[in-house]
Amino acid sequence: MAAGKFKSHSSKETLRRPPSSTRDDSIDDLYENNAFGDEDRELEAATAKAESKTKRSAVEPQESKVAGSKSLGNKMQFDVWVARKDKYERMARALAQLDSARAASEDSWLEVAVALAATDCQLKTGKTSACDCPGVCREPAHSVARQRTRCQCPARKCSLCRRCVGTKPGAISPKMIAVLEPYEGVVNGSFDSTKAILDLATIIVRTGEGQSLSLEDGTSVRITTAAFRMAQTVLAQCSILESPEGVKLQRPCTCPVRSLGDLWVKWTTKNHTFSRVPLTEDEAKQFSAGTRQMMDQDKNEDGNTTYYMTLKWHAAAKPQKGDTAKIAARRALTVDQKKQNAFFLGLCKKYWQKAQLRVAEHLQKTLAAMADNAQSSGKSTADVEMAALNRLGVRRMLQWLEEDAEAVENARQEEAREKAEGGIVAHNAWVRRKDRLRIRMPPPEANDGARPARQPPPPRFDFSLGSGLVRQKKVCRPPSSTAELMRNSGLKYVHAMSEGFQGRGGDLEKSKQLLVQQGHVLRDNFDQDNRDDDDDPDSKPFSKDRYLFERRNNPALRGKLEGDRRRREQSRESYAAWVAHKAMRDKAVKFLEHLPSPREGDEGEPTIDNNASYEDDFDEDSGRSGPATPATVRWEEVGKALKAVDRTLLDAWVRWSRGFRSAGRCRALWESFTPVSCDVHCASSPLRDVFLKLLHRPSGVNYRQACVEFCTRRHKQALARGDAIDENGEELDEELEEAKLIKRYGLVAGRELAVLVRRLGVVLQPEETQRLVEFFADPEEAQEASGPVRIKLEAFLAVVGDERRALCRGDTDQLLSSVCMWETVCHECGMLNAFQLVLGTEGSSHRRRAELPGHVCRREQYGGRFNCSPESDMIAVRRVAPRQCAFAQWDDTKAAPFLKKLELWSAVPREQHVLRELVTSGQPPGVPVLERDDDDDALDLTTMLRLRWKMADTRNGGAPAFYQLETAGAEGSASFRVSNYHEICRDPKDFSDNDGVPRGAFTVTGLSPNTKYAFRVRALNGFGAGGYAFSYF
Repeated sequence: MAAGKFKSHSSKETLRRPPSSTRDDSIDDLYENNAFGDEDRELEAATAKAESKTKRSAVEPQESKVAGSKSLGNKMQFDVWVARKDKYERMARALAQLDSARAASEDSWLEVAVALAATDCQLKTGKTSACDCPGVCREPAHSVARQRTRCQCPARKCSLCRRCVGTKPGAISPKMIAVLEPYEGVVNGSFDSTKAILDLATIIVRTGEGQSLSLEDGTSVRITTAAFRMAQTVLAQCSILESPEGVKLQRPCTCPVRSLGDLWVKWTTKNHTFSRVPLTEDEAKQFSAGTRQMMDQDKNEDGNTTYYMTLKWHAAAKPQKGDTAKIAARRALTVDQKKQNAFFLGLCKKYWQKAQLRVAEHLQKTLAAMADNAQSSGKSTADVEMAALNRLGVRRMLQWLEEDAEAVENARQEEAREKAEGGIVAHNAWVRRKDRLRIRMPPPEANDGARPARQPPPPRFDFSLGSGLVRQKKVCRPPSSTAELMRNSGLKYVHAMSEGFQGRGGDLEKSKQLLVQQGHVLRDNFDQDNRDDDDDPDSKPFSKDRYLFERRNNPALRGKLEGDRRRREQSRESYAAWVAHKAMRDKAVKFLEHLPSPREGDEGEPTIDNNASYEDDFDEDSGRSGPATPATVRWEEVGKALKAVDRTLLDAWVRWSRGFRSAGRCRALWESFTPVSCDVHCASSPLRDVFLKLLHRPSGVNYRQACVEFCTRRHKQALARGDAIDENGEELDEELEEAKLIKRYGLVAGRELAVLVRRLGVVLQPEETQRLVEFFADPEEAQEASGPVRIKLEAFLAVVGDERRALCRGDTDQLLSSVCMWETVCHECGMLNAFQLVLGTEGSSHRRRAELPGHVCRREQYGGRFNCSPESDMIAVRRVAPRQCAFAQWDDTKAAPFLKKLELWSAVPREQHVLRELVTSGQPPGVPVLERDDDDDALDLTTMLRLRWKMADTRNGGAPAFYQLETAGAEGSASFRVSNYHEICRDPKDFSDNDGVPRGAFTVTGLSPNTKYAFRVRALNGFGAGGYAFSYF
């Protein structure tokens, strides 16, 4: 069968909501459009044929049939009816069991309609009982004839044939005609027709009992109670409409199977809501103003307003016994609710037709696929159609039921799981107890970044029989709390083993108290909620009040905060000093850029103004020309000034001297300029590296404590020997102060110093130890000593400090400012790598300096400029060379005079540069600001006006030389109308007026009272005139 037969005209049109006039609260037109291709003409012909057959059957008696064939036919119809009824009821039950959540989504809701429409097609809904077509019936004669006229009775109408369901045909009796005959003049036409009688009954019921009706002859008749009740009885009868020939045009419904669409619509009214349903303006006007205000509005390009409304089904409340008329009126639906129900049913009809079209499209695709595989498939078209409808309808519905059952089972399991979670109450209690026992450990930075120290092993048993142990006994102090045990674990939180009870402190309180004593006052270790508050303060040793008290008064914490504050202040001061020094360096570079570079053969230039002399400190201020200054002197003086400002300006001086002196000569003289730096304050030095090794430790070290322990051991040994006596010959006490211990026993050799720092985890090589000894040793004592040179621990602590925190490097330069050592640098000419350290004679530990060829060459090349006396012995060098180099004592206050020299030397070139910039890149001034000044009491405000002008703060344009004030006269004058301005003031008049400085004010006199005047002002300079500023006063 060709697939084209399934094509429907209605499928081509857009599914639109039917007009509101066709809607009703009942479900009766779900099969108004046939989705399976029955043409309208064929349907009309079949309907006409059925009606003519009905007429003939009313006139002619039916022929008798054979009893056996009648019995067989009834049996087959009964079997088919039972099968259809069974499938119908199964689908109805399945729809009732379906999850209502499927109606929330429009897609799933429409899929349910498609499944029911497919089942309707499979049950041959809308076909007569005489249809025995295999598969989908396409015979127009088998379709149920739709009743063209709607019966007036209130019975429910069938959605297939539009006939009354569950009623019997009625008739108009002569008594009814006799009662209504006095009112026949109300309607037109013959009163003998049933249609006229029905129209009259409708008018009477609509008008009401006791009202009057106007007749055609102009008279009126009153509606009696008998007539009103008889009209109601006529309208309550079913199928009484007849044709003029006396043939019944209406009859009750005889459809074998109801449509599943009725059940789907009822299911939709309970579970589905239509969102944003578009309404036209005419449709929206059918609702009240309050309902329209709740609608969304949108205007299209044509200016038409579209309303959007959310529709849901409104069910009237059931009447109860004893309700009055007012209560019954409240329970009834409002007009807007009834109209919304009508719109709701119209949308249901539209989507039901859409579902039927989808079923038809599915069958078309199925038949098209069967036509392509006709040779390989042996099934008939009817079997394929029934199988496709079964898959689309019944099977999908069963699949949804299984999914819903699975979802219900999952929900049941989830509920069981949630109930099972009630068994974890004990675990939650354990967790709460763990939270109470939780201790917040200090962060790593609070521990000073110290690496975990190795605890000494416990002392061994003494098996020496009184001769003493092989190693010295050490006090073993195991951790007594969880905080001590887990201090260096790196954990953020730890849990105590127990808590206090009835006044007895537990591990929790002991750990927290230990942290508080160490200065770690952490909020998490205190009760911030004041839980279990009672009158006993001892029951809450770590309350919120205790936390606030410890934050303010804890000595350890205050020491840490004070140290942090001091470091922040020092950091701020260091940064400010660095910014100031950087500004000085930038200024020096800027001044150097404006200084003219020296040229070969240029012996000098006359100095004027501030350039009185390059060699003095500007003690003489001369405004006249002075003697010529040699270029070499000027070149060296500039280098000295640059070196005094910043020693990193060597490259700038070399670039400035290009073509006059070589880079090597510049470097040689640069190193000799003040300030000269020693080895430690140069870019790199072995001694500086040793001090950095001692100062920059990855873990905190306490040098003072190590020195005190070293001196304490010496003191105990002296007490054991009996020679612990002071200068007066008196025996020393066993317990001495730290300062006295270090002063008494703080003289150590290089080997002892290496052992002392090795205990702190710092390993010094022999060469590094020798450099420290040479630096800290007294030159006089070292020269006289015959044995190993000793140093004082007091001097050592003065440089490295008492205690060094982990990764503390901010004060390195401050500590090393007093450390100066002349090893490879010449302290006279400042040459780097002038010497090399070598060992002295064989067996001697003293080092000597060997002069390098570069230093010899420099002394010979520059003649008497560098009168260096190279000293080889390091002890002699320490005695001759300064204890502190000039660079260590240099600061910005000493560099300021040299920067002032550069500023004065470059003053004239800089002024010339500014003048050139002004001439080459100048521009006219901007627009000034013109204001009125009425503050002067001497002014006559009726005839005088004082004006002020100034340049705006925007800094646009160049500087003004003079201003020009103009006026156009009074308002209404000829010059005012044509904007003819003339000058009334020039500020200043010339260069001799007010020394060429603009006054910025002018008083206008001779004005008329109550008159407006126009003024404008502009600024001018050598590059042109600026814009006008207009004002009216």
